[in-house]
Amino acid sequence: MKKKIIAIILVLLCSLSFAENKNSSLHKNNQPLAFSTAYVLKSKSIAEAVTESLFDACIDVCSEVFVYLLLYNNLYSTYDEFPYAYSDNYVVLTNDMSQKSYRGELEFGLSYFPQADSYLADVRLEALIWKFFGPVVEYQFVGNYLTPFNQSQERNYFYNRLLLGGQLSIFQTSILSMSGVVQWSCFHSNYYLDGLTLGYIFRSYPVKPIVIEWRGSFTINNDDSFINEQTVELGIMQDRMEMFIAYKLFEYTLSNESDFSFDHGISAGVKFHF
Repeated sequence: MKKKIIAIILVLLCSLSFAENKNSSLHKNNQPLAFSTAYVLKSKSIAEAVTESLFDACIDVCSEVFVYLLLYNNLYSTYDEFPYAYSDNYVVLTNDMSQKSYRGELEFGLSYFPQADSYLADVRLEALIWKFFGPVVEYQFVGNYLTPFNQSQERNYFYNRLLLGGQLSIFQTSILSMSGVVQWSCFHSNYYLDGLTLGYIFRSYPVKPIVIEWRGSFTINNDDSFINEQTVELGIMQDRMEMFIAYKLFEYTLSNESDFSFDHGISAGVKFHF
């Protein structure tokens, strides 16, 4: 009899334990939706953070590699005696310290602007005195008509402009090179202006004897007036001398933008490479 009672008690205990476990399982399987949503959002934010970190790391690595390549390109750049002197490769990358590590050009040009019936005569010196930096100096004389001092002309005027500064090479190859330019600009006519000029130079030696060049500069004067100058040149090399023709654009805007001058014209001249 005692054995039967003990067996019944054991069966009841097992039944109660099973029921409790089932209820606990059902409770876990029916958690509130808010908990599931929070878990999904947390997982998503973690994934986004990991993705952003990987992207930032990739950007950092690519930037470092890019800077290294630019430094390598500029530090190991050497030059032929002048463009197309002995081969089509004017810029050569080498660690041979005996090779030429500088280059330069002296330019004389004359431009004519039909819209204003004016001309511009300029002399320009540009060089890399060692590998990747050097001076950029330019003097411009602009006059209205080909007889700028003729008092019978109602629109007669003239001005002088001097730009002093330097350039820093960004990259150099024979096919394409680029430099950044910083200059001080001094503008003198019946009034005086000076300001800061920022510019760029793109140059290409695609095939003998052709030289292609694009120069641009933007000047902010001390009276907040603005000068934009753009030049696109096509040159032909003959030994050290380059003969070129060019398109030139010159914009001048006063600080209040009430007066705007836009001139574009053609240029021609010669350069001597050294």
